[in-house]
Amino acid sequence: MEAVRILILLIHPLAALGLLWWLFHQHSWKRLGKELRGTERAATLESHEVWGTRVFPALVAVISIAFLANIWRGYQEGSWTTYLLPNSVHGVTGLVGSVLLYITWNYGRRVVAKREAGESWAQEKIKHGRAADIIIIVGCIHAFIGFLHIFKVI
Repeated sequence: MEAVRILILLIHPLAALGLLWWLFHQHSWKRLGKELRGTERAATLESHEVWGTRVFPALVAVISIAFLANIWRGYQEGSWTTYLLPNSVHGVTGLVGSVLLYITWNYGRRVVAKREAGESWAQEKIKHGRAADIIIIVGCIHAFIGFLHIFKVI
């Protein structure tokens, strides 16, 4: 039973590492957008936009996994509500990072909408890029705190 418990509790960190890798891959567009030219740049931009629209729903899935694992953990210890709300620095930084990622995701959607409408989108692009930088920093901090937190949980 202990192996099942550990496996269930590790689903969230593993999914979160995948999401963090995805965010780093998305963030690499800042460099690639300056280096690439022509059709290669257009194809990479299109890929960035397509995968960018999927990143927030993926985050919701990773957060859902965390909440379900906490509900299961609480149920195993007597009350399913015990760990329902974030009660650690890791949980709080996760919620803050989620809000920041939503903002970044929204800026990206606005860039695409304004570009397609023929409006000026330079300011939205700058905001999107700066928010992405903050997301990478918060994501790394969150992952490190989560790495430390997993030893307490398991």
